[in-house]
Amino acid sequence: MRLLHGSAVRYEGGSETGAFSLKLVRRGRATWHSRGKKVTLAETMFLFLPPSTPYVVSVQSDSVVETACLFFSTTFFRELAASTLNAGTQLDGRAAPDPDWRIAACAADARLLDPLVRLVVRGPATERWRVDELLMTNLPPLFAAQVDCAGKDRIDALRAGTRDELYRRVTTGREYLLDNLAHGVSLEHAARAAAMSPFHFHRTFSSVFGRSPMRYLSERRLERAAFLLSHSRVPVTEICLSTGFESLGSFIKAFTKRFGRSPRRYRLGNAD
Repeated sequence: MRLLHGSAVRYEGGSETGAFSLKLVRRGRATWHSRGKKVTLAETMFLFLPPSTPYVVSVQSDSVVETACLFFSTTFFRELAASTLNAGTQLDGRAAPDPDWRIAACAADARLLDPLVRLVVRGPATERWRVDELLMTNLPPLFAAQVDCAGKDRIDALRAGTRDELYRRVTTGREYLLDNLAHGVSLEHAARAAAMSPFHFHRTFSSVFGRSPMRYLSERRLERAAFLLSHSRVPVTEICLSTGFESLGSFIKAFTKRFGRSPRRYRLGNAD
């Protein structure tokens, strides 16, 4: 495994023959371009790129953006994929491993992701056993979140082609939600992005991801808020507004219910 961490206000670079990698953003926003897809990441979001996937990463910001990338060997990739993908999936370390692979931003519970991010930022001097422990514990669920073969099977459709198309559409809807964490988003907006009716989108999304679209959006917003409380001095009111909540009262109530502490108490107990 190789670690790469950088900070910049303006940056552009890439790889023509990338190794299997995990892209993270520690602070700010950065954009990856790969296979005709544009993926913008913010804190608590991540992106896996399969082996031999050319990409370009760009940063254009008024403040410093921190990114971290973990690069893995083909052997590690195969072991990780074998432990998380459906049984019988054929893997080839020289190409995208499965037609269900989507180059798309994902999000996970910040409490799960952050210990790994902290170690990446510390650099190679970190104790190796601790790095390995976190990789073995935290990477499989993150990998499964992006390469979710099982989710498609939960779609109630007889034809495989129909399931493939519905899965593609609800995943597009999920990407829309992740791109708009800070903005007012309705079920109708996400359904329109997925080219589905609101009723059908809600039903299919809930089957695939185990929660409704709006609950998924709220969870991701709260996880980003928790990250900002732990890693910045941004006022609570500003965090509330920047994560898409309409009022401070509703934000405090939702945050306290999710994390068991008010935003203020959470910050005091989790500050860097």
